[in-house]
Amino acid sequence: MTDHSYQSGLIARLRSSGTDIVWCAEHIPDRFVDWAPEGEWSARQILTHLRDVEYGIQIARIQAAVLHDNPEFGRFDAEAWRAEHRPHPQTFDQTVGDFSAGRRSLAAMLDRLDKDDWERPLRSVAFGPSTIETVVERAYTHTLDHLQQLIRLRRAIVSTQARDGVPSSP
Repeated sequence: MTDHSYQSGLIARLRSSGTDIVWCAEHIPDRFVDWAPEGEWSARQILTHLRDVEYGIQIARIQAAVLHDNPEFGRFDAEAWRAEHRPHPQTFDQTVGDFSAGRRSLAAMLDRLDKDDWERPLRSVAFGPSTIETVVERAYTHTLDHLQQLIRLRRAIVSTQARDGVPSSP
């Protein structure tokens, strides 16, 4: 069980940022989940991306680093991963729930690591040599980036509703 301060705090922030993503997604009106301003991603695209990365990168790579010495990873192919692991379309709510379940699973896995596990090495084409700790740090900042993206999207939705005279959601 994790009892080291930095890693415990990182796990707590990872959990919290996942909860923040879900909270923000729940405040996107249903009729806007597939809408986005020109050149931006829709809420569905953001949550699908986060879900795919959670399972296909974060969980898979950390599990591999725990089980194997210095595993190496190529580029993540989200389309191929989705075709294999999520071949049927999901509703927006299912995608949000799937991301949330993945985040809880990742946090629970990290809770079980000891201090030495956090320094286990892995290597990826995209990021070069890493440790489990650096993968988790990237997962956290990646989540924050997409949280900001969701907040900007919601703000654009509210502006569009106001411009078009459509009442905003509660």
